[in-house]
Amino acid sequence: MRLLQLGLVVAFVFAASFGPFLAMGQLNQVLMRLFPFRRGLCHAYWAPNFWALYNFADKLAALAGTKLQFLDSSVLSKSSMTAGLVQEYSHTVLPSVTPAVTFACTVLSILPSLIHLWIQPSNERTFLRCLVSCAFGSFIFGWHVHEKAILLIIIPLSLLAVGSRADAKVFLLLAFIGHYSLFPLIFTQAETMIKVFMFLFYAMFANASLSTLHK
Repeated sequence: MRLLQLGLVVAFVFAASFGPFLAMGQLNQVLMRLFPFRRGLCHAYWAPNFWALYNFADKLAALAGTKLQFLDSSVLSKSSMTAGLVQEYSHTVLPSVTPAVTFACTVLSILPSLIHLWIQPSNERTFLRCLVSCAFGSFIFGWHVHEKAILLIIIPLSLLAVGSRADAKVFLLLAFIGHYSLFPLIFTQAETMIKVFMFLFYAMFANASLSTLHK
């Protein structure tokens, strides 16, 4: 009975979310944005994940190859993942990454957490830990990950932070680094002082609050 109730809730959410787009014939547009396979491995502003390091390694290898005359300098122009454009591209030296590869890496990274949750569904904190772990796996290995996706990790982790000193330490570190990585999204000169003040205020408030809570 509970499984049926859960199924009805999920079906209602899907119908409410996708029904209007289906009625207007715009479902294909929604799916293209949910699964942006034609928009390249990385977003124009790279999310700090594994594929950013992979792209950086490819650039270094290409530069080293041209310096050592193993590669023609003309190949550097073919690798445009640093051009700030949203498009498909091929790596110069390292093997190019396909959506299937990112999907496999993502599934493998979250599978241990899912198996643990299935075997030992003990309490809400176990579910939250699984949620954070899956969000982390998707952020690190997903296709065309936006930098803002770090919030999908930070927000549920904040709920764990109030219950455990160890989780609070991880939360503070990830929140500070994650929020700082979003600075380039607020790029005008008029917003600089505002974003710096808000970042510092949040950092001090979060640190002081969690330190008091976990004395």
